[in-house]
Amino acid sequence: MSQSLAISQTITNMAQLQERFTLIPADSDLFFPEWHDNLPELTFNPRQPNRNAYYEFLNEALQTIRRIKDKDIKDQRRQGEELLESNLDKLDDKFSKMLRSWAKAKLSTVEPEEAQTIAGLIHDFCTYIAQFPRIKPEIK
Repeated sequence: MSQSLAISQTITNMAQLQERFTLIPADSDLFFPEWHDNLPELTFNPRQPNRNAYYEFLNEALQTIRRIKDKDIKDQRRQGEELLESNLDKLDDKFSKMLRSWAKAKLSTVEPEEAQTIAGLIHDFCTYIAQFPRIKPEIK
């Protein structure tokens, strides 16, 4: 009866791999030409926000929420809607993932009282998003 071993037990380093399969480095441009021939051109889409734009929007949103908290409800709603309207391009799945990871990291590094304040601002911001009519349901 023959015994089989896992490859990770048989070959444990690159030297063994090269020796076992007689591998040699390829210097030819003919080796995997698809890696360098006819590559599509990289394009920049100015409508697609970059990572910094999401963080700047989040910062602006939390500052706005903090600033309008003591205003009357109509003024709060108007300013919240203006903020969301001017940043519709950022209200996507990337933003929700970024917000989640930022909040998790931020809330774990601040004092409990500050964490509670930030969590309240995030809650209020999410409420504005949920009530904003121009956001796709899957983003809410």
